[in-house]
Amino acid sequence: MLAAIATINSAAAVASLVPELGADGATARWAAPVRVTQVLSTLAREMIELLSGPLSGRIRECDSDNCPLVFVDTSRPGARRWCAMERCGNRHKVRALRARRGTDS
Repeated sequence: MLAAIATINSAAAVASLVPELGADGATARWAAPVRVTQVLSTLAREMIELLSGPLSGRIRECDSDNCPLVFVDTSRPGARRWCAMERCGNRHKVRALRARRGTDS
């Protein structure tokens, strides 16, 4: 755990991506050149904010048997189980329905 924290802190210490307003004045992009170290720094800073912020207690692992994804549960009751209902939640419900139909016969 300490090694992971050190890695995140080290990546965050590098200069992050620089946002730039587009010529139309309504779009944004990253100022060139975009370097991998800047991307990692930006991601690490966002990770630090997430892990130490108000949503830190809402970080969940997907309940699916074969899904490695982690997500932030922003549902009102905080009871979300899957990374995405369209993907893992639907698969779970289809399997449960098939199991019920198989035992009802």
